[in-house]
Amino acid sequence: MARDIALKMIDRLNTLGFNNKSVYTCDYKSIRKYSQNVQECETNYIYDSELIYSGELDAYAKELNNKYCGGTEQDINENWKKCDYFGRMSSRAAVDYLIPLIKKLNLKTLSKKQCENLAHSEHMRWCAFQYTFGFELMEREEFIKRVKDFKAGAKIKTSRDMQAKKHICLVDWDELDNISRLENSITQGSVNYKEKDGQNVDMIFKILGGKN
Repeated sequence: MARDIALKMIDRLNTLGFNNKSVYTCDYKSIRKYSQNVQECETNYIYDSELIYSGELDAYAKELNNKYCGGTEQDINENWKKCDYFGRMSSRAAVDYLIPLIKKLNLKTLSKKQCENLAHSEHMRWCAFQYTFGFELMEREEFIKRVKDFKAGAKIKTSRDMQAKKHICLVDWDELDNISRLENSITQGSVNYKEKDGQNVDMIFKILGGKN
């Protein structure tokens, strides 16, 4: 049935002027590509890593990672090579979620309220990603100690302990303001954890050609 539907779709595309297009069908174990002739059907094992992670998704993920690294356009591939597995998956997850959402909105610019709503949504997506990788909420006392150690010169990330898989930002959106104030009260800095989600949205919006 899937084959018959695919071939009928190809015929319909041809009548509309979309020649040489392919139609894909998917089941629990494979993806099949149908072209003009059923004999040209190609089957791919659905868990093939190249099928899952190649193409447009990785291209956007590489761009996002490069922006985090502060690199130029020429640095994209080099910075991607240096990126560890967790970092790559993080970039992939962000673009996989935000790009379809932003495209659906079809906006050329984002208002302040739209940016905040997208950032709030991105924070919830980010929390789900962290939990998927086994992260748990960092205790407040541990966070305070890390902030003080950082202020004293330790080369650590205050909010995240990769070895213990703990992160202080695995909280509700509004609680991020309290975490920011707590860190700034110790360091006299100006960190804003809500803005970090907003920066992610802004970078992906600009990758898509939007101006903010």
